[in-house]
Parts: sequence; structure tokens; C-alpha cells
Amino acid sequence: MDARDREVITICRSGNRSILAAHTLQRMGYRNVVSLKTGLRGWSDYERPLRHGAGRTLSLDEADAYFVPRVSAEQLASAFAMNA
Repeated sequence: MDARDREVITICRSGNRSILAAHTLQRMGYRNVVSLKTGLRGWSDYERPLRHGAGRTLSLDEADAYFVPRVSAEQLASAFAMNA
């Protein structure tokens, strides 16, 4: 299966950045992209459980930790080298 045919779900805290990311991916040729409309906060407001990949229920604070940027020094160096 081509990567651009796989399902991609974009999620952010409020739903604003994820819709932009989904739109960008679609423009890049990804055909099965969706965005969580309400974002992580809205999901929690509707009292839907937040689960870890292993199935454990997370608190909103624990789930928020997944949305903290974790850019490695190597990624930064590569990005800056490309733009130099």
C-alpha cells in the first residue's frame, strides 16, 4: 500500500492547527486525511476517554504531553542546514 493511501488523522489541542496540517497533507497528495474537529480539548469536553496506544486511559494533562514539541537537536541541525 502506498503511504499516501493510508489513513492519516491529525490532532491538535483545539482543532485549528490540525485542519491546516490535514489540508497541507492533502495538497501533498495524501488521499485519506482527516482532522479531529474539536481537537483534544473538545474530545475531553465531550467526556470521551483519552487512551494511550496500549489502551490505558490518560488524564488531559498526560494527553497534553503528547502535543509538546519534541524536536531533536539533529532535526534542528538538519532543518537549519537545508535553509542555509
